[in-house]
Amino acid sequence: MLTKLLKHEFRATARLFLPFYLILLLFALVNRFLSFEMISRLVQMAPPFGIARVLGSLVLLLKLVYFALLAGVLIATLLVMIQRFSKNLLGDEGYLMFTLPVSPWQHLASKLITAAVWTMASGLVTIGSILLLSVRTNPWPLVLAGFNGFRETFGLTGLFVFPGAALVTMISGILMIYAAIALGHLSSRYRILVSLAWYAALSIATKVLLLLVLLPYAEVYWGDIVDAATDAMKINLMAFWYWLLPAVVLGTLYFFLTNYILNRRLNLE
Repeated sequence: MLTKLLKHEFRATARLFLPFYLILLLFALVNRFLSFEMISRLVQMAPPFGIARVLGSLVLLLKLVYFALLAGVLIATLLVMIQRFSKNLLGDEGYLMFTLPVSPWQHLASKLITAAVWTMASGLVTIGSILLLSVRTNPWPLVLAGFNGFRETFGLTGLFVFPGAALVTMISGILMIYAAIALGHLSSRYRILVSLAWYAALSIATKVLLLLVLLPYAEVYWGDIVDAATDAMKINLMAFWYWLLPAVVLGTLYFFLTNYILNRRLNLE
């Protein structure tokens, strides 16, 4: 049943994201060829009065639209992620969704997986549009050089630790948003404001908790670990203990908290 939920989620969200991605890449391609230098050359070839100002304004407008789309993709990803969770599970549609023969954790997992995939896709499309706009030569040698430099600095382990930590942190962040929304919907009034307050509270609480838990651990154990490790291993161990592992623990807590609210404390009024 989780597969069917995912299929429905991706179909519903792809209608928004795929055209948005296509428009962003199209504007990046257009801006790649429409530069102020090119307009200057055209004006020199055909210099009727006023054309320089018109063409220059057109180029500036196209660049402003591109940067607006660039920000819009990231904002739309966040808003759709929030809207799909809040409206489908905690709004009026929740009455229908929770009549399906599906466990609350499956609803939560489908929203999480879809949001994570589109967040990564938005990041990749954003980076791709910037490369399409700015890179004038074959980018693969530069990418390979960066990959080899990363591997030489952090070792093979770093190729798994750092991307894994980034992925888990993103998932944990999504789950914290879901947990804040679910906690906010326990209130009968001002749910949006209460959700924002819960998000701020969770952010502060997790940072304080990490400091209280990790700093004593660092003082007691970290010296021995550093003395026995190479430079690359030290960095990977720090990334694991202070980045990857906390993100896994916090994400798990947020998941179970949200699932508990959906399962036992659901408030659709």
